[in-house]
Parts: sequence; C-alpha cells; structure tokens
Amino acid sequence: MAGYFHRGEEIMRGEYTLSQLFQPAGFTLWSLWLRQLGGFELFNWSQVFLSWGTVVLIYLMVRERFGALAGAFSALISAAYIPLAGFATFHMAENAYAFLITLFLWLMMKTFKNEKLSGYFLMGLLLAVAFYFKGNHAFFIPILGLWLLYRERHQFPRAFLKVTVMAIGCLLIVVPHMAWTWKHYGKPQLGPTAGALNFIEGKCPPKTTRIRPVPAGCRRYFTLRMNELSSSGISLSPIRAISGKKV
Repeated sequence: MAGYFHRGEEIMRGEYTLSQLFQPAGFTLWSLWLRQLGGFELFNWSQVFLSWGTVVLIYLMVRERFGALAGAFSALISAAYIPLAGFATFHMAENAYAFLITLFLWLMMKTFKNEKLSGYFLMGLLLAVAFYFKGNHAFFIPILGLWLLYRERHQFPRAFLKVTVMAIGCLLIVVPHMAWTWKHYGKPQLGPTAGALNFIEGKCPPKTTRIRPVPAGCRRYFTLRMNELSSSGISLSPIRAISGKKV
C-alpha cells in the first residue's frame, strides 16, 4: 500500500529508479493522477465506484445468461463479499484490477454475441490496461488468442483478423508503456520486473522461516513514516505490524 504511494511521490518529483517497476506502474500512475486532480477524497470515491461497478457488471452478466432473479442473487452475494468491499478501503491495485477484469468479461460476452471487430479491439485494450495494474492474467492473453483461432478454425482468416485486431488493442497500451520506461529508466520494459511473482498471491514466508527481529532504530523509522502517511489519509493497518503499534 505505502509502496504505491512512495513510488508515486518519487515520480512526481522526477525521481526515476528501476525499483519503481517491481510492481506494474498502472496503479501507481492512476493513483497519482487522481490525487493530483482531487486529493485522496477523489481517489477514495473512485475506489468506491469501482467496487460498485464490479457488482453491477456481475449482475449484468448473470442476468443476461440466467435471468433477472439469478442476477439479483449474484449481485447480493458479490456485494456481501468481504474482500471485494474491503479492498476498496486500501491503497492497493486489487480493487481496480477486479473491476477491469470483470469489465473485460462483460465485454467479451457482448463481443461474442454481436461479433463486432471493435469489441475485439476493446478486449485487447482492456487486457493490456489490466496487465499494468496487476500482471496475474498475463498468460491468459496469448491463450485467449490461441483459443479464438481454434474456436473458429473452419473460418481461419476471420479468426486471424479478430486476434490481430485484439493484438492491436494490446499494443496501443504496451508500446506507450515501453516508450515511457525507455525514456525514464533507460530501457524499454514490457512489464513489471517482479517476474514470476506476478502469478503468486501468497508471498508470505512459511512457518519454518526464521524472521530476525526488527532493530529498534528501524522500528522508530517505520513508526515515523507511518505517522506521516496516516496524516495523508492512507490506510496502513497491515503495515503497523512491523512496528508493533496498535491501529
């Protein structure tokens, strides 16, 4: 949470280091832009609306496939899903990522129904935007392209055109990202430098791992930094475990 904030502040000051690309840059830049535009008030409301938007999209998808009653039931379940509501209260990418992926799934349903090339273009665009918020679905993008080719293998030229249009949508996001990283970091970066960690959600050490105690000087530093960030309106509940302070 605080990492996104720190990276945004460094970028705003014109300080660029390759470590800023350990996580995808999309959420860092999105948060920075919103906070410059309207402070944390605007950012917090954007989190709320993205969370609500995810629920609405789930309702629309289920209603179209299974009817209004099933749609209302799915909306009730998703609205009561604690992680979906909880992530909206943190300065983290998961909330926006959930909305982007759900929006992609809704768009994919619509595109498969009307078979417009513009839909495939927007599918590629959304997949690339979502990738720069969290990279977990990176393998899904080429697999989707291969599946589309197989799905319409009897009309291969048409299928190839659809995949090409989707790839163009992806490239409209990927190429500017590579140009931006080349300009500010000295070399083009296709994605975050975290590598395979993008596909692993559980990054906590196992119980057998021995964790050394944090020195007193470090604890004082973390406490001071958390107090500064808390005054800026950032929720830092999990990080306070470092200093042993109560929230």
